[in-house]
Amino acid sequence: YQGASYLGSGNGFVVSPTSTTVYTAYCTISGCTSATGRNVTVTVNAAPSAPTTATASPATICSGDNSSLSATGCAGGTIDWYQGASYLGSGNGFVVSPTSTTVYTAYCIISGCTSATGRNVTVTVNNNPTATFTNDSPVCSGTDVNFTITTSASNSWTLYDPSFSFVASGSGNSIETVLALSGNYTLDLV
Repeated sequence: YQGASYLGSGNGFVVSPTSTTVYTAYCTISGCTSATGRNVTVTVNAAPSAPTTATASPATICSGDNSSLSATGCAGGTIDWYQGASYLGSGNGFVVSPTSTTVYTAYCIISGCTSATGRNVTVTVNNNPTATFTNDSPVCSGTDVNFTITTSASNSWTLYDPSFSFVASGSGNSIETVLALSGNYTLDLV
């Protein structure tokens, strides 16, 4: 019973109250019902609000790097992280390593209740730059070398000699410099 309203019978009777509700159990044997019943209270906690903010640090990464997810606005609760419908884990400082741009959603959990909506944060993943050289033929030491870099993105670059000493830096697709040492040069693209 709920107040004077009969609900049903049997153990394991399922209820879905929307607010805290008192239910009363009576015992019936051979058509006779107990004069008094036993009360049980089902406490319904309000669902918490969605987190106020969700952030990624850094928000933009290169493929293979990590980002740390954090959310605010869930006082007294915990933050659960999802990617679509997939649960990933909980807590602030949750580390992800997406291979492509991904949206993560933070939900607030308080007293076992989950916020009806979440707060999204996007981690943008840039492909790692690549470079090819149009002039990689042998040259004489101290000779000017002009070669073109073709990259997968617009990049700044730094050139290092075989001893990893700085040679030159710049941006764009063309480098003209004097290579003083024989060996393999390293080109860092940013």
